[in-house]
Amino acid sequence: KEGLDTVFLAAPTSSLERLKRISQLSRGFIYCVSLLGVTGARRELPPELKEFILTIREVTDKYLAVGFGISRGQQVEALRGLADGVIIGSALIDLIEENKDPTERSKRLKAFIGEIREASG
Repeated sequence: KEGLDTVFLAAPTSSLERLKRISQLSRGFIYCVSLLGVTGARRELPPELKEFILTIREVTDKYLAVGFGISRGQQVEALRGLADGVIIGSALIDLIEENKDPTERSKRLKAFIGEIREASG
């Protein structure tokens, strides 16, 4: 009605049947949860993430966006060719909270977003 897509989350614990159902019901893209546990910036991607994304690709033609723990350009670069996009929340919030001065905050956010954009190719 309002032009908003329903986006479902696919977790590493989702069964193949559940992934198929998520694909049927999702509109726009599927949010691929990269890891178990709570969201937040991480230094490394889980080693099993590639296999998880490839499994989802077998059951859908929807866009796949990976979130939870994405905080570095190196991680985005590692996802190039696997995922169609990344979702970054905690890393941005951390930058905002760490930089109270508006000028410095803007500078740091611009640099971070530039790093992510460059890493995405």
